Amino acid sequence: MINGKEIQKVIFAGGMLMFASLTLFFIAEDSTFFRIFGLLSFGYFTCGLMAALLYYYYPNSAPIKKFYFKITGKNEFTQNQDLKKDFMEIYNDDGIFTFFENSFSIKFENSVDSINWSEINSMIAYKMDLYTTDLICLEIYCSNNLNFKINEETPGWFRFIENSKKMLPNITENWESSIVLPAFATNLTLIYDKENRNLEEVTKGLNEKKGSL
Repeated sequence: MINGKEIQKVIFAGGMLMFASLTLFFIAEDSTFFRIFGLLSFGYFTCGLMAALLYYYYPNSAPIKKFYFKITGKNEFTQNQDLKKDFMEIYNDDGIFTFFENSFSIKFENSVDSINWSEINSMIAYKMDLYTTDLICLEIYCSNNLNFKINEETPGWFRFIENSKKMLPNITENWESSIVLPAFATNLTLIYDKENRNLEEVTKGLNEKKGSL
């Protein structure tokens, strides 16, 4: 299976190679060899791009999978290794965060703010329905009123989740699994509260303070 990051690279590389092949075909007017080479290259790269796109959208189709592996020269093992490598790069990336012993900093669009883990009052998780997929989101409320919102596409998401479980007592350990199912449901869940309040108490307090993100 191809992930979203890889398909973007394939589309960009395939488009550039197709453009280069067509350019070679049109500028090599006096060379039959290079014109044929350019035309064949264009056909090959077009097939490669089509194979990747089809495999991305229909990963469980045996004929498409066979076509993709034949065109790219890959196999199931090398494909899985590439996916594992890409995931580990994303997983270990601090992204917009910098982590310290008892605190972390977060880079916003025009500023960088530091937050001590002890300043976090509540964390609320939920899902957004994006029609074809779900997006897990997390709202973090702090005692210094520096509230922020991140989602699983935020750079550094995995590192933040990992560190929050280490630094915050009483956080729900495997809260992600309770958010995922059922699919396309919001599943609003309080995963951490410093005062051990329930979701209703926390949301009521946020509404009173007008602190809801």
